[in-house]
This record gives sequence, C-alpha cells and structure tokens, in this order.
Amino acid sequence: MAKKKIYAVRIGRKKGLFNSWDECKESIDGYPNAQYKGFSNMEEAKNYLASDSSKKVSTDINTDVSKEIKNDEKTDINIDIKPYISEAQINKEGRKVFDSLQIYKMMEDKRGNVFFREDGEWKNIRHVLPKKFIFSNIVLKKEELFKKAYLLKEDMIYAFVDGSYNVKEGIYGGGILFITGEGKFARISIRSINEEGAEMRNVAGEILASSIAMNIASLKGYRKLVIAYDYKGIEEWALGNWKRNKLGTKKYKEEFDHISKNIKIWFKKIEAHSGHIFNDEADYLAKLSVGNIILR
Repeated sequence: MAKKKIYAVRIGRKKGLFNSWDECKESIDGYPNAQYKGFSNMEEAKNYLASDSSKKVSTDINTDVSKEIKNDEKTDINIDIKPYISEAQINKEGRKVFDSLQIYKMMEDKRGNVFFREDGEWKNIRHVLPKKFIFSNIVLKKEELFKKAYLLKEDMIYAFVDGSYNVKEGIYGGGILFITGEGKFARISIRSINEEGAEMRNVAGEILASSIAMNIASLKGYRKLVIAYDYKGIEEWALGNWKRNKLGTKKYKEEFDHISKNIKIWFKKIEAHSGHIFNDEADYLAKLSVGNIILR
C-alpha cells in the first residue's frame, strides 16, 4: 500500500502542509511563482518548508501561516495607476473587455448580511465565495495593454469601488471592478435594502463595495490589495482619521481592522467622473445595482 503523500507549499495563498492534492492546488493554482512539493515523509516536508529563510513557516497541517501584516509599515510598492498610454486606446479596448465579462450580482439584507444565490441557496459572501467566482482571462494583447498602461504588480489585486443611490426606491448599492496583477478581471454589482445606511445615500454604497472587496480579496488568498475610490471617507474612516458617527462607518472600520490583520491594504484616490476607465466601470456597476442605468 502506497504511503499517503504530504504536500508542502512554501510560496502560495496558504503556506504549510496539506494532506491532499486538492487542498494544495487551491493554494498554488494561479498564484505567481508558487513553490510546492510532494513528500511521503513528514520530516522531509518540514525541512522543505524550513528552507525558506525569508519567513518562519508553521508545520501544522492545513494552516494559514501568514504573519500579521501591519498596515502602517513602510513600503516602496508603486500603486500609481495613472495610464501610460493614450486614454482613448484604453477606453476602446477596455469596454470591449468589460462587456464580455459576467456580472456577479449580490444583495445586502436589512441586517447587513451580504448574500449571493448559488445552487438554489442564499449564501453569505463573508463566509464563502461562489464556486464559479473567477477572475476572467483576457486575450493576451489586451492583457498586455492593461499591464503596460497601469503597471500592475503580479502579487497584488486592485479593486475599483463606487456607490449609487436610487432616490425613488430609497435603496443604495455599490460596484466593484477587480483587476489582478496577472491582468484578469471580475465585475460585481451589489444592492442593499439595509435601511441603516440609506441616509448616507451613495456613500453607503461605496462603503459596502469597499467592504466586500476586502472580504473577497482575503477569501481568495491575496495578501496585497489596493482599493481605488473616489470618496475620501473610504480611506479616512478605515484608517481612523475621520470620526465615525454613524453605525455604517463604525462597522466599516471594525471590518477593516479585522481583515487588515492578514492582508496589506493600500488606498488610492481617483477623481470622480475624470474619465478613468476603471473608475467609470465601477460607477456603471454601482448604478446598475439600484436601477439608475440600464444594462449597456
């Protein structure tokens, strides 16, 4: 009888030892420069992990061993997302790309729980991602176009967020455009019927979008996230620089503090309605969530 194999992941979404290939694959599949190896001997597997001198790695089975990340640590990572080629060229290629992608639709209930519907059931997005939630591949020519334009970093994920409010219905919603460092995309449109946030109108939608972006980035195993926003409170409330007088801003700060223990989060201000292709797409998804615009 063959010995059961142990998989050691040295660089991946989760580092440590895994009892099955499926668990190992989930950690390394699509992760840039992943390092892993299969062993029949536990001691050899532990030695393999220990050989990574850059970090001390836990040898507990199926354990996420990422160290707590301090959000005030100094960094030289460039998060400049100003285009370096013509905006007209980006717009022409970009909207073709976006319109070919699925829109993941979500809903926030009156208690602040966020759900998506899958296999006939409503599931909480803060606990589990849709099975079919993927970052879509783009034709190489377009992928390279965006990489060249925005200097994407392969180990990071970018989330462009925006909010919208339907005055007639009294509901708010948010839009998220995700871009991975590999040049892949995902679009999310989320509406809310939570009356607590309605008084903040479209700002509540942008807070909701930012919160969901943090949760998804964390659930997908990323350790570096850039949130690009157009309302300054998205950054200031999260970092504690603005007073949080409303329940929605207090919950947002609590969620940021919790998630940012395991993922490094940067914020980037984008001027609203400035013609920025990614920000415009987030705006479109937000308006779509509350019926302020029709599907183009």
